[in-house]
Amino acid sequence: MNQSKILIIEDETITALELEKNLIQWGYPDPISVSSGDEALEIFKKVDPDLLLVDIKLPGEINGIEQFKKLKI
Repeated sequence: MNQSKILIIEDETITALELEKNLIQWGYPDPISVSSGDEALEIFKKVDPDLLLVDIKLPGEINGIEQFKKLKI
């Protein structure tokens, strides 16, 4: 079983759930989903994910690309 930690940053609930379902089927247990950039920053610091799946269009003033840059990877 794969132990990679995956963080999904997606504001559309149905899309996030579909991604989670597929990742679990593909052997990635417990992907984490958040719906905003602020949540992503908090979780990122705690979890230190191996992979990010980031929606480009997020609610608020900052898009997904700008949010990704804030994570300072």
